[in-house]
Amino acid sequence: MMKLAFLDMESLGILAACLIRPKRAEEANLVWKEMNRHGMAMGEKLRNYYKINILETT
Repeated sequence: MMKLAFLDMESLGILAACLIRPKRAEEANLVWKEMNRHGMAMGEKLRNYYKINILETT
């Protein structure tokens, strides 16, 4: 079960990072909110981007 949770966390982190590049912020916001809701960890760069662009604008 831990492997699946880790893979979910990694997959969602990669998806969010990919959505940032083409400026698809709305889709990235949904992914980040789901990761946050499920208590999934984010990498440092992704977490910093989330704090600046998501938490400060809501």
